[in-house]
Amino acid sequence: MWLLASAVAGGILVVPGFGQDSPAPQHDLLESLVQRNEVAWQKIQSLTSIQYTVERQWLDRRSQRPFRGIGQFKRKGKCLWATYRFQASTGPLRMVREVQGPTGPLRMFEPDTSLGQTKMTEWRIVVNDQYVADWLGQDNPFAYRWDHNSVDTMSEKTRQHVKMTLPPDIVSDCFGDDRRRFPEAVGTAADRRRYEAVEVAGDDGRRRYQIRRFYPPNAEKPDVVWLIDPQKGFLATEKIFNAGGEVPIYQRKMHVEEVVPGLWYPLRFEETRFAEPNQPGEPPTVKTWSRVTLKDVRINEPIPDDQFGIEALGLQRDEPDITILRITVKGETIRYVYRDGKLAPEERK
Repeated sequence: MWLLASAVAGGILVVPGFGQDSPAPQHDLLESLVQRNEVAWQKIQSLTSIQYTVERQWLDRRSQRPFRGIGQFKRKGKCLWATYRFQASTGPLRMVREVQGPTGPLRMFEPDTSLGQTKMTEWRIVVNDQYVADWLGQDNPFAYRWDHNSVDTMSEKTRQHVKMTLPPDIVSDCFGDDRRRFPEAVGTAADRRRYEAVEVAGDDGRRRYQIRRFYPPNAEKPDVVWLIDPQKGFLATEKIFNAGGEVPIYQRKMHVEEVVPGLWYPLRFEETRFAEPNQPGEPPTVKTWSRVTLKDVRINEPIPDDQFGIEALGLQRDEPDITILRITVKGETIRYVYRDGKLAPEERK
């Protein structure tokens, strides 16, 4: 069991292996890094609210064309409100190249912007204890509301929809592996994976650490490596996934800052995904790249509850006659409109 000291509540965490003249045993070092990292996670979870502007730049996977998105994000407990504006094409596609696939030719397409049908689209979403609601704005005549009994009991389908709708997660890679934080990942590795920790020297000579994952456990080289920085709250500031322990397939670098005293938070990351080389020894080529930056971060400022309700979608202001498809917990679909600050059954024409 991984035990947390009282640092979450402002106490002192005594961790073996840090501040000692002799290096700690490898197992103690790993346990110490995991404990320190988990303390940082718990501090983030103790926030009453966080708000920020998020900006994203990326290369389209198919065309490698540059795009940009910008949004607003507010979280209060498990409730959130977010808008995300990005470029989308409503026009036809055009073929850019044809490659030979394993079962025949594969055609690669990109949006045909010659007719001027590429525009900015804004996606708005709210999550609270009763439902998830979203609206892909502009000219979309429908909004959606998925009911649930609590955030924790929302369906997996709805959970995945929320994940795909929101801007990319900027926090998770600082704290773990495969959607699990380090304590669970390391504690349940058993005979499927192996973890180790080592001390390394950075380019500036400062001491840092690596948490390395070996899969399968008898592999000679790690398939995932996290760089842990003790001067950045013991958050991971880099994550690299290697195919077969040799070729990098995924790399994310996280820029971490102390947003308030004692609280470290990632404010920017750059993510690169590589295509595996066709021949051994060839360098990997970039398949897609993105950068996400948080600005105007505000911590623990009061947020009115109505910021996390369906009224926050702005339906009545921007599109008074939009239809809201409400999907109940039992899976029934009921058509509503939003009038005078509340939902009302749609009058069928």
